[in-house]
Amino acid sequence: MIAAIVLTALSALSGYLLHGHGQSAGARSAAPSGSAVPTPETQEAATAKATTSARAKSSSSASATAKRSVRPSASSKPVVVPAEGNGHFGPVLVPQTTTAKTGRVVTYRLTIEGGMHADTKAVASTLGAALLDRRGWQGVDHVKFVQVTPAQLADGKKATMTITVASPHQVDKLCAPLPTHGGTSCATGQHVILNYKLWARGVSYFKGDVAAYREYMVNHEVGHALGHGHQLCSKPGAYAPVMQQQTLGLQGCKAWPWPKRPNSHGVA
Repeated sequence: MIAAIVLTALSALSGYLLHGHGQSAGARSAAPSGSAVPTPETQEAATAKATTSARAKSSSSASATAKRSVRPSASSKPVVVPAEGNGHFGPVLVPQTTTAKTGRVVTYRLTIEGGMHADTKAVASTLGAALLDRRGWQGVDHVKFVQVTPAQLADGKKATMTITVASPHQVDKLCAPLPTHGGTSCATGQHVILNYKLWARGVSYFKGDVAAYREYMVNHEVGHALGHGHQLCSKPGAYAPVMQQQTLGLQGCKAWPWPKRPNSHGVA
């Protein structure tokens, strides 16, 4: 009798030890060899750790993105333009040629003052694009702009119109007696004089659109050389005429750089 009781007790104890304190043998055998089987508490800890790690990575990525987004670009730096160049004006080739088939021929040449650290090729390309655009004077005034190249100038050929990009100091000298005060451009007869400070920086009325302001500069001053006088804003909210002095203000109009008038959506 006593032997039977002892045998029964030993059998129960063996089963308890074999199955891991009430955990099923199947669960125990599913664990990798040499690793502990995760309990609910260790699973929660692992999940929390993974979540914390993911959040840390996300935070690090967001921080890196924020740093990239606030890094100032080269274009955001203020442009430094010397008040005075070296006073020497060199001829520069405009890379574009007119596509106009008809119109009164107006020959022109481009000169740029040295000592201003200007990218002369970029200035010439931008000026040529504005001068020969279909929305420009060729399409409105029935003219045909033909460049006299530096090589042709060297051979003695003359141009009807001279377009000069100059420092504020030289603008004042070339535009005299017009009072430019280093802050505007001008046209005197067939000489168009563009202020490089305005070319580089634009004006506030164009709301940071320096490219559009450069188009306006070219078309406004060339318009004077073609015989057009100043105009005023027709009504508040309208697009300004190109011969309005948009450098000085818009009088309630919206900035517009082209001789050709736009539709109500600002398309010409």
